[in-house]
Amino acid sequence: LTHMIAQVCDLKVGELIISTGDTHIYSNHIEQVKEQLSREEYPLPALFLNPEIKDVDKFSMDAILLFDYKSHGTIKADMAV
Repeated sequence: LTHMIAQVCDLKVGELIISTGDTHIYSNHIEQVKEQLSREEYPLPALFLNPEIKDVDKFSMDAILLFDYKSHGTIKADMAV
């Protein structure tokens, strides 16, 4: 999102700071959070956005490419009710 906004506003990429109001971790997800936090980070992938797009609403999945994306396996957690 940061890259898309920078492109359409003709700006350099900086930071996107988001403040959430009700962010929490359920008590039955503590072990999964610990596992997530213990994982080593992978290098960031390379991002390509179609440079012809100048309207943020015009982006589609065809206009966005990721190269060398690598992810860890899934962490399963029960649905909190």
